[in-house]
Amino acid sequence: MKELLELGKTGVVASMLAACQRLETYRLESSQALAAALSSDSESTKSIVARILFLENYLHERSNWKWILGAKMSILGCLMLQSIFQYPHQYIRPYVASLLAMGDDQILQISKDSGGCRVLESFLGSSATAKRKFNVFGKLQGHYGDIAMNPSGSFLVEKCFTASNFSHKEAIVAELLAVQSDLSKTRHGFHLLKKLDVDRYARRPEQWRASRTSKETTQKKFEAEFGSNSQSTGQIVKEKFSQSRTKKRKQKEKVDKITEDARSNKPDFSQKGNSKRPKSGNATSENPLSEGASASMVFLKGSVKRKSPGFLSDKPSFKKQKPHKPDSGRPDGKRFVRDSDTSAPFVKNAGKQKQSIAELADLAGKEKLTASEVRKLLKPEMSGKS
Repeated sequence: MKELLELGKTGVVASMLAACQRLETYRLESSQALAAALSSDSESTKSIVARILFLENYLHERSNWKWILGAKMSILGCLMLQSIFQYPHQYIRPYVASLLAMGDDQILQISKDSGGCRVLESFLGSSATAKRKFNVFGKLQGHYGDIAMNPSGSFLVEKCFTASNFSHKEAIVAELLAVQSDLSKTRHGFHLLKKLDVDRYARRPEQWRASRTSKETTQKKFEAEFGSNSQSTGQIVKEKFSQSRTKKRKQKEKVDKITEDARSNKPDFSQKGNSKRPKSGNATSENPLSEGASASMVFLKGSVKRKSPGFLSDKPSFKKQKPHKPDSGRPDGKRFVRDSDTSAPFVKNAGKQKQSIAELADLAGKEKLTASEVRKLLKPEMSGKS
């Protein structure tokens, strides 16, 4: 890790720390390696956090480096600290001690930086003890109004409000009330004032206290009933999420396997021995053919069962026929078009009827058709009309 930092591969180091936290492996080794890379054996670990916050400047100057007032902090360095503070408490003790060793001005500068405030949020949400967290609260007290004016700082103020006790919560709301007029003009400030219920505290402080006391009592009862280890709850959510992803992956693999098996079991008609299509009734189920041919077969077979009105059918009808009376003036019984002077029958060339449906079905069952058979299949009336 030290060699990577010297080569300027800070992004690789940040990715390694994030991966160790996500996979929950090598967290102790990675935290110790980072601390050793940024401090020698003779130096104390109190300046580790400061050097990570200004990582690029420290790597460039090394022995001559000093804390820079008003300078922007390293984005990758802040990401490293966010990952580190998510480790278990026994792995991050040097980093917690280094953060608490900073002065009030340095903590205030961190809180006003867009990346530094996220480091403090990560620390407040870490597994560090409440006593150590209140040490940071004390250094920020009196500056919550200035911090809340920044969009990123408003999240830090909300985090401090959530993690603090009742008296400290009231002190935070009192500081925000002093800058309520300016803070309400900003979008993030309006949301913060509404969430902390600053307006009720301004109008009815006793009602605000009673409401907060009721919420804290309910929260304590909930923690006593279900436990207060928020980290274990987050771990449960992670496990459920990973289980759902594993389940989806297994379902996808199962579908892919079924599809692959279906493709492998598909018969090969390219061989000479299997060039003809089987004519048995189970041909469609045993040998899956193209969807177009199957659809045409089903349509033709179904058309045998159903009679279309106005067309002749080869299938004899078993319905009871009414006695047929020949038309007047026609002893042979041929029917004519009503009110027509012509002697042409309704069906021309009755002796040359259309091709039968069964014959068309046989044509559709062939794999290869000649040009004349294609014309006969698609246009069965051409021969009759010609």
